[in-house]
Amino acid sequence: MRQNKILDRLVAQREDFRKDIGVITNMAITPSLFRLVVSHAGRPVTEEDLRKWAMHKGKGRFKIVANSLREHKFFSSPFPIVSVAAEVNTIRIPYQQALADDDLVAVADNRFIDTNLGTAWAVEEVNGEKFIVKVAPDDMYDFIKENKSYKGPKAATAAVQALATLSYKGDRVRYIRPDMTVGMGSVTQVKDDGTAIIKDAQDGKSYNRPMGAVIEIVTTGPANKVNKVDLRNFFASYLGDDIANKLI
Repeated sequence: MRQNKILDRLVAQREDFRKDIGVITNMAITPSLFRLVVSHAGRPVTEEDLRKWAMHKGKGRFKIVANSLREHKFFSSPFPIVSVAAEVNTIRIPYQQALADDDLVAVADNRFIDTNLGTAWAVEEVNGEKFIVKVAPDDMYDFIKENKSYKGPKAATAAVQALATLSYKGDRVRYIRPDMTVGMGSVTQVKDDGTAIIKDAQDGKSYNRPMGAVIEIVTTGPANKVNKVDLRNFFASYLGDDIANKLI
């Protein structure tokens, strides 16, 4: 009897999720980190709502990054939208171990192929240490496709705008650290490859982060003068040239 009650409670918890949440658009920041823009039709959505939704719908494929929720108030969107970061549950192998594995063949500076299984792996750096990470975005893309929610062109445009966190030197930002925690920092340099050097407000360390890891700009610095070329290049790096050309 006690086991049945526990099972019933777990089933009830699993079913307790927001059914009005749907993905409008997404952006891959790294092979294992995505930003999702979602819409909802009911009461204001919380990070706990999204965690339960991800647990039920995602079936363990990914998890919501804590404290990454951001509300976007765009008058052009007929539905409320929020963005959140999601980390794909991945397998990481130390870089030097990968080099010693005969099945893993380097096909580029940051890409490996498992010749036995045919799987792709990408190089990632976490806290100064190199790893190779199994590239499993297909699982994430399958999830997004299954939970796509088209709310019309106005909502779609607002969702893309929600991803445009283009930062410049001197900006104070809320961003995702390499260890998948969210913190505050100051942009000290924007590099030609589209990444930014961010000095963390808590530990004082500087991290090289993809621009997409910036959740929001809290205060702008004197250099923050967004132009169409920069914005177009930002979208192209994450969404592709065709979409970027249509947006700008």
